[in-house]
Amino acid sequence: MAVVRWNSDKHYLQDIAAAGLPIIPTRFIEKGEQPELMGYFEELESDQLIIKPAVSGGAKNTLVLRRENVAAIAAEIQPLLQEESFMVQPFVPEIQTEGEWSFMFFGGRFSHCLLKTVKEGDFRVQHIHGGSVHARQAPEGLLEIARQYIERFAQGCLYARVDGVMFRGQFCLMELELIEPYHYLFTSESSFEAYYQALKEQMGELVRG
Repeated sequence: MAVVRWNSDKHYLQDIAAAGLPIIPTRFIEKGEQPELMGYFEELESDQLIIKPAVSGGAKNTLVLRRENVAAIAAEIQPLLQEESFMVQPFVPEIQTEGEWSFMFFGGRFSHCLLKTVKEGDFRVQHIHGGSVHARQAPEGLLEIARQYIERFAQGCLYARVDGVMFRGQFCLMELELIEPYHYLFTSESSFEAYYQALKEQMGELVRG
């Protein structure tokens, strides 16, 4: 349950950043706060920002903040902040031009890699928003970085997915998924066996324990 509680709330990104691993720069607006949104443009060094709930999925309540729509977004987000915390990140143009990398691990071992791309004119990679998934050979340099997140924060997990993008010249984590059971197995024939072996190992440990 500790993993579920930790990984279900994007505040975990603070722990990852504190460990010295790169993440997309992130600020949190806690439940009940009344933030001054304009200040985030300078703080995050971006003229366009993304605001979304700290606990969410599928781009739910994800808003694009620009200087010209601050008042409208502030009015929209204020009632939502009475219910939950939000996070603010710079808009990542590389998602539109290069896509988002996902590295799948089973039992701590790398299985397969894919690249998620957006629909033209959008910034969301989820398939429900028109995004596409493409099987890719894992770039060795990026894979080594992805392993660092696994070694530090996913020990003992049956599966883990490292989602990240190239941002301002370096690979930065967007999400470390330890509890979302979507593994894109259809993109790799060998992934089924890798998943099976990891599951068998964990079941064996439970029986022996």
